[in-house]
Amino acid sequence: MKKNYPKCASLARTCYRTGKDHDCNAADNYCNFFVFDPFSDSNRDVYDIRAPADDPFPSESYVQYLHIPSVQKAIGANSKYQECPDGPFKKFIPSGDDARGFQNDIAYLLDKGIRTLVYNGDADFICNWYGGQAWALALDWSGKSSFNRASFSEWSPSSRVGGGKAKAAGQVRTFRNFQFVRVYEAGHEVPSYQPVNSLYMFRQWLLGKPL
Repeated sequence: MKKNYPKCASLARTCYRTGKDHDCNAADNYCNFFVFDPFSDSNRDVYDIRAPADDPFPSESYVQYLHIPSVQKAIGANSKYQECPDGPFKKFIPSGDDARGFQNDIAYLLDKGIRTLVYNGDADFICNWYGGQAWALALDWSGKSSFNRASFSEWSPSSRVGGGKAKAAGQVRTFRNFQFVRVYEAGHEVPSYQPVNSLYMFRQWLLGKPL
């Protein structure tokens, strides 16, 4: 993976620069085959590096929840929910969608004052927190230098479960309207692994309160 990364990065930069389907598809194919697949071959779960590849967790119980007629009516759904349907996915593949970057769009939103939260579970491989942090630090916006100088602080839910001091739930780096969060002991679908902590993080964010 280390040996193949430089070419992967070079192809990705070409994709960023040109935005052409051919260039982005070339980056997508190379990076998936030579950087991503070696981890997949290690028999570890790409969604939770602590687990074997065939680990069934997390379950997709929310799919059944979204099929309840009263829930569909409440959210205004006019079609049946499908978990990662192949049809739309196959239409994205030729464009090299996985290799395309949207960092410039996020930087633009940050400079417009839009509150932005990025979070990663620290046991996830696909959206690993090291890459998330590197991406957040590289964003070219007006608060970049101040955000990058900001130190991590630990955070935990204010509510106490079972009494005693709340266990640290992760780390957070904040400057102005941008917040990057590392969630401890969580895989790809963070709320499945840390439901209490995730709910607290989400509520605090919606209310505009610090973690």
